[in-house]
Amino acid sequence: GKFNNYFDLWKNAVAYNNTIDFKLITDNDVNDVPSNMEVIKMGFVEIEKKISSFFDFPVVIGNGYKMSEYQPIFALIFPELVEGAEFWGYCEMDLILGNLRHFFTDEILEAYDKVYWLGHLTLYKNNEKMNHLPLMNHKFPTATYKQAFTTPYNYHFIEGGAMKWIAKYSGCKCYEAIEFADVSFRYFNFTLARGKNPDCPQIYRWINGEVYRLYVKDGKIVEEELSYVHLQKRKMENKIKEVTNSFLIIPNSFIDDIDVSIQLILDNSHNTIEWKRWKRDFWRRYYFQTLKQGGIKIKMDKIMRRILCSRNILPNISEDDMEENADGN
Repeated sequence: GKFNNYFDLWKNAVAYNNTIDFKLITDNDVNDVPSNMEVIKMGFVEIEKKISSFFDFPVVIGNGYKMSEYQPIFALIFPELVEGAEFWGYCEMDLILGNLRHFFTDEILEAYDKVYWLGHLTLYKNNEKMNHLPLMNHKFPTATYKQAFTTPYNYHFIEGGAMKWIAKYSGCKCYEAIEFADVSFRYFNFTLARGKNPDCPQIYRWINGEVYRLYVKDGKIVEEELSYVHLQKRKMENKIKEVTNSFLIIPNSFIDDIDVSIQLILDNSHNTIEWKRWKRDFWRRYYFQTLKQGGIKIKMDKIMRRILCSRNILPNISEDDMEENADGN
């Protein structure tokens, strides 16, 4: 599909993370490719065929949003892309990356099997256990891959709908610190979907490969380094004329870097009538799609699984069962 209008900012942030290799699968032409990024020219239909041919039962893909459900098995679909890597993972392109190595340290990578848990960026240790983990025919109180891959409804299998819990219940060591800004799309002003001080007045600054949250607390500006900023479902205006080493992120624009004052942050921390209307229309479309795709039954299934998870009601599964169920498809 078409890149968003801040692809060059994303690409520049990739270049600053020059100790990490990026593989971009796209049917678009890409100019000025960073030295640490490889572009694999492949269209949606070809990717869909590769995924479908991997399974011995019919799977549902249909669109890019649904295809994201399959990302946890990409190490099996594209083994040549992860060969030799200690970790592999995926990230979305509505991100502004910071210095990932400040967070994905050698100590973290040595101690954990899985780093982060949300669809916008997750890492897995590159070994047989972790690469086949999504294909476990488990009895855990969460979705199985066959449930997720045979319905048009998005199970959020990639994160809280399954993989977050499958990894934990399988005894994997999971690092789930909230070191990023997952900006909620429910508000025009920047409000975090999770994390500390989520609704305080805030904007973001990217500078020399690092990204910071600037927020107001107790009458002062607090600066916090982040691994990345996620701008989910936001139509951003890119006012940056050329590649630069610093810029600000405000609702809903990228602008040239300037001195930041408390007043500047406060001026960019208000909701709008237009955004409330957009949110209303979005939820109408969402619930219509949910009904159309048979999502009510699946929603009820999710609620029951959450109750089981919250009560820590785990099935009686032996280690032998786990090894047997981890064989894949």
